[in-house]
Amino acid sequence: MYIPAGAIKDLELQFGTPKEITMDHFITSPEMTMLRASQKHGRAHDFTFFIIDRDNRVAVISKHSHPPGFYRAPSGGVNPGEDVLQGMYREAFEETGIRIDIKQYILRINVTFKCDRIAVPWVSHIFTAAPLTTLMKPIDTKEIKEVKWVSWKELQGPIRDNLSKSPAKLFHYRVFLTDAVAQLLGEQPGSCLF
Repeated sequence: MYIPAGAIKDLELQFGTPKEITMDHFITSPEMTMLRASQKHGRAHDFTFFIIDRDNRVAVISKHSHPPGFYRAPSGGVNPGEDVLQGMYREAFEETGIRIDIKQYILRINVTFKCDRIAVPWVSHIFTAAPLTTLMKPIDTKEIKEVKWVSWKELQGPIRDNLSKSPAKLFHYRVFLTDAVAQLLGEQPGSCLF
């Protein structure tokens, strides 16, 4: 992973020490191929943003590759040599068109994605943020099909159901990630993940 440990420490000093989960997650062979293709320059991370507005709605994106009704929190990677914080702001803006104010480093998931005999270590860094602008329109239209606001009830209801029923196991990972954030923010009752 090309993100210096010091940069992550700086994020913790600025935005708080996140809860941490370590897990294995099994994915399909085509998903492993896609994941490995995303590891350009040795990338093994994503920064995921739960952008929450004053009405407690969450910004979600849908990619061109997603089936209808499939949405998730925006996420992306920082480029080699890029300032980590600036890369985070860039990714959030490219996917949503929103300028954000990062509030909290809420969760870090150290996951090993597995398929057959292949194991890929990965780290998801999850942050909450507030929107500084109101216009939502994806900048990276090659990757992002749609961005919109949804309530936690929608996110943890029909959207969660769609992702959970998908044969694509990476969607199941996003369900787990979102459930953990919802639990940390008091938006989902249930068994404790921590």
